[in-house]
Amino acid sequence: FIEALRRYASAGNTRRATLLDSEPNGERAATLLLEDAAHAYTNCDSARGCLLVAQAASQASRSPAICAALGAAMAEGNAVLRERLQRAVREGDIAPDADVDAMTAFFAAVMAGLSVMAMNGADSEQLNTVVQTAMRAWPRAAQSPLV
Repeated sequence: FIEALRRYASAGNTRRATLLDSEPNGERAATLLLEDAAHAYTNCDSARGCLLVAQAASQASRSPAICAALGAAMAEGNAVLRERLQRAVREGDIAPDADVDAMTAFFAAVMAGLSVMAMNGADSEQLNTVVQTAMRAWPRAAQSPLV
């Protein structure tokens, strides 16, 4: 099971990095990441949501090894996101005084929340409303264009 979690996380983190790197504007990259999650969590033939989030909720007190694997997988995903947010600061897409660690935690929490909502039956329209609301928290730099 732990190996399956690692493979799932690795594939997800590769996809996350590709999405975040594909968009030159940091704000649009973050929006794309959240929109992709909303789509993926609701448009599948099998389980809805994210396996890591689902397992974190159900396995946390059962197996220390699974809990550790989940924590490592989530930390890797957050590192990919943090890297892109740091790049956005360097490129002027985020206010220079923005707290990148707090933003990383915020976007990770939004993605986890989207997963839980999807597991509980929310559709993509509902999740995209959350995405648009979450993006209002983006700390725009003075010169960052609104698109």
